[in-house]
Amino acid sequence: MEDVRLLRAILDGYADPDWNNLDHIRLSIALFGGVYIGVQISQRELDQWRAGEPWTSTERGSEGHALWVPKYDGEWLYCVTWGTLQPMSPDFFTAHCDEAHTLRSPLFLDAQGEAASQIDLEAWDTDLAILQNTRPYKTSQFIYNTKTFTTQRHIYNTTTCRVLTTVVC
Repeated sequence: MEDVRLLRAILDGYADPDWNNLDHIRLSIALFGGVYIGVQISQRELDQWRAGEPWTSTERGSEGHALWVPKYDGEWLYCVTWGTLQPMSPDFFTAHCDEAHTLRSPLFLDAQGEAASQIDLEAWDTDLAILQNTRPYKTSQFIYNTKTFTTQRHIYNTTTCRVLTTVVC
């Protein structure tokens, strides 16, 4: 008999990075293995995908489409769509993206319960607990700059992924 527990998606929480800032998106990918986004596309993108061409257009479509973005390099962001890894230019991303969600799941942790990125998950848990008392869902809004980002209470170093200091809410 198949173990259906392996078929479930498990989420402990999520954060909504600013999808208009590619540093936020890249940090979400680096720290949490990817970012779930919504884009507005058109027939053009489907045709480009079928032809094996990267997405580069800055002309926004009108059809909503959900994508998982697990990778980036110096030139492209890469999304999983229609069963393949699709390159997107940064200009395409900023023109078409209209939502982004960084997902937190125990499936992201190793056998010792640590994230591959070494981000301080205990600090995030504390932040989520605080926010749960004021909102009906688990979320942290990240505020980024090039060196650090903050949740409601902690400032992280984006190089070491360690808490630098705790701030008062």
